[in-house]
Amino acid sequence: MKNAAALALCLATAAIILAGSSEACPGSPTMAVEDACQKATPGDRQTYWLCMKFMEAPPREADVTVYAARAGKRAFLSYAAQKTEAGEQLRNQSLPGELKDAYTGCLSDYDAATAAMGAALQKVDACDLKASFGGFDATLAGLERCRVRLAGFSDVIAVDIAYGVLGDKTETALAYSLTRLAVPTS
Repeated sequence: MKNAAALALCLATAAIILAGSSEACPGSPTMAVEDACQKATPGDRQTYWLCMKFMEAPPREADVTVYAARAGKRAFLSYAAQKTEAGEQLRNQSLPGELKDAYTGCLSDYDAATAAMGAALQKVDACDLKASFGGFDATLAGLERCRVRLAGFSDVIAVDIAYGVLGDKTETALAYSLTRLAVPTS
């Protein structure tokens, strides 16, 4: 029953997030996607290409808020993979207690991160960009807690989930960087 309630909350949050406007915000800079990705990922070619991939068929030039919202929504949707895998592992009756505790903790961490990211993206969609920063910080902290929980295990699935968490952190940090870039300078 607890899992059903958590799933319902996640689905409702996802519906709200995906229905967001992702329109231009007053005062936010307008630039080509290549420029926005370059400025959001200085010196990091891998994350630059991830940014470009997230912007499939972008407009020639757009308000940076549009890019930030698109990256944030992609990151938000990626969280489900790690949550699903950890949940499936908890059904394994032969799972050692320490690993079971780590997966349980990760699910809790991801629930908190998902809620925080949902709140951040709602603020981005409402053009309350600076107010979204706390949500991004909380999301990254929740993802890091999960990563740390899994860091000491050599179990193949735990390692795989930990790599997925790192990917989620990278995607979230990209959305955060684009949101910071979208804040009006005046």
